[in-house]
Amino acid sequence: MIEKNTYCVIFAGGKGRRLWPCSREVFPKQFIDFFGTGRTQLQQTYDRFRKLLPSDHIYINTGERYIDIVHEQLPDVADENILAEPVHRNTAPGAMWAAWRISRINPDANVIVTPSDQTVQDEEAFLDYMRRGVEFVEEKNVQLVMGVKPTRPEPGYGYLQMGEMVEKDVYKVQTFAEKPEREFARMFLERRVSVEHRTIHLRRPAAAGHVRSACPGSDKRAQGSRKDVFTGGRESVYKRELPPPA
Repeated sequence: MIEKNTYCVIFAGGKGRRLWPCSREVFPKQFIDFFGTGRTQLQQTYDRFRKLLPSDHIYINTGERYIDIVHEQLPDVADENILAEPVHRNTAPGAMWAAWRISRINPDANVIVTPSDQTVQDEEAFLDYMRRGVEFVEEKNVQLVMGVKPTRPEPGYGYLQMGEMVEKDVYKVQTFAEKPEREFARMFLERRVSVEHRTIHLRRPAAAGHVRSACPGSDKRAQGSRKDVFTGGRESVYKRELPPPA
């Protein structure tokens, strides 16, 4: 069953500067109900994954300054499931830290890493792709990146060029362009062989070697000073000691 070995890490530590002045650093977009649904973007993301997973399998990665907001908006999330960073270190180190934490609980875990600020209109289709993605990752022991087909050349996102087909709807990644210029993005769009990189990753902690080989130095960035780089506002809850690299 998907619930047994699958965990989700929701990234909710961004500063939301692109949507200023509606989104401000003290209260960024993931904590705002932009569309008047009665639920913020973070809450909607949590609700979506609760349809797949039990609450204790969902982790929230955020910044120290947002801990109280997360608690207020997601009261069902336990203290130990909030990964609070005192310094913003972007997605890769945070994802590796979360994978290490989860692997200590369940060495056979599959980990979904997702942003907190996406709008999903067809949730049933989305959840079906999540289930299929988890099955693929569990079987192949690889990292899977999920994306959407772009409708316009948008330089605010990264682009993945699809390579060889592995199976239906699954391709090897040929190239990746991080937030290219608009004309370069238009070239990707016209070739009809790319997807926008929406930073939903599915991986197994056991496959972390793929990340290390692709991102030299990521271990050091994730670990920082080893003992206290990830100390959060509530030291007894958030302080985590990281082991030396394998």
